[in-house]
Amino acid sequence: PGAAPAGILMSHNVIGLSNRGYGRILGQCTATTKLFYAMWLTVARDDDPFVCVPLQHIPEGYDIGSAKKLIKNRIAFKPMAAIYQDSEVKEFLRDCGPDTMINTFVVNFRDNKDVKQANKLQVALSDAMNIFVGTEACRVPLMIMQSGLDAKKHGEGLEEFKRRVGLLVDDENMNVMVNCCMNPWQWNESIFAIGELFRRIVLNCIGRVEDSVVNHRFILSGSFVDISKDKSIYIEYLTGADVPEHQYQVSVKVEGDCDADQRTLSNYINSCSIKDLPVVFETVTPSYDDKDDNVPNLYNILHLQDWKQKICVKLVNDPDGNIISLKVLDIPRYQRLDMSSTVTYPEKQKYFIYGDSTRTIMSHVMSKLPDFQHTVTLSGRPHSLTE
Repeated sequence: PGAAPAGILMSHNVIGLSNRGYGRILGQCTATTKLFYAMWLTVARDDDPFVCVPLQHIPEGYDIGSAKKLIKNRIAFKPMAAIYQDSEVKEFLRDCGPDTMINTFVVNFRDNKDVKQANKLQVALSDAMNIFVGTEACRVPLMIMQSGLDAKKHGEGLEEFKRRVGLLVDDENMNVMVNCCMNPWQWNESIFAIGELFRRIVLNCIGRVEDSVVNHRFILSGSFVDISKDKSIYIEYLTGADVPEHQYQVSVKVEGDCDADQRTLSNYINSCSIKDLPVVFETVTPSYDDKDDNVPNLYNILHLQDWKQKICVKLVNDPDGNIISLKVLDIPRYQRLDMSSTVTYPEKQKYFIYGDSTRTIMSHVMSKLPDFQHTVTLSGRPHSLTE
């Protein structure tokens, strides 16, 4: 029973309860919070389909344009040494953001005024950035908490915040995103890199909420392993540029939902191989209620238990036109294309690598349209890559 107080006494004596001890640690955490505030304020690009609005106002003497200009030119991705040497930046960071180590913000669809619709987006973000029972932790690249602001308790303050977010003032409670900053050693460069990652997640979640139900096509990627050893296959999404619901790059590991589906799948792959045809699948839309929040669009049929994480597909090049169900085993990649005008072609081509102990696949990462789709199966797994 004395271990805990003894540990506390030792840490107090070693670190110290002064501005050079725990005070310095808390000060660094507060600085991290301010830098995160600057990142949340500028995470959405001018032509993105969303806005991100922190709870706290920008400091006096700045409007939204001048604040964003300062952040983008003199704070974003800058080393801490450069920030500490810039007196105006230090003053801005001192005055901005919360006085605790918690940032609260809302992500809203651009030009959306409906609080309920904005709340749906916060729920989608929370689902995408949290680990649930059965979730593969390695597929959750970032974790951020969702909370809520009660309309009755927060009164005029919440009404004013809704106006800043671009929403109509009503009696609806408001969902918000929350990040707590407890790392005194957080690099500023990493904070804005987290912002880029968060932005890509937002684009995916916008698709989950707004995408309508359309058919999608996939193609077999990688080799088909002996069915007696491994029933699974990898399929690659056939991206389309013209339809928003088709503007995705997706890699999925699936298998036949039952023995009959598995046999039909095996026969289809072998038949296409003999005829030198691509192994193409096209989704078949299940029956659904269009008033349901989770309609069977691409995101939902792959991720949600509402649709049992199954894809009902037509075998496109099968002369019999068979339809089978594929069970989703893993989603190594799910990314909506970035349609911002700020996107440029990379200096070098990028490839996303995925697979398992028997297959290693590389898929070209699309950047700015027009672009090309290219998938390669490697003869072996590169050194140091895990299974």
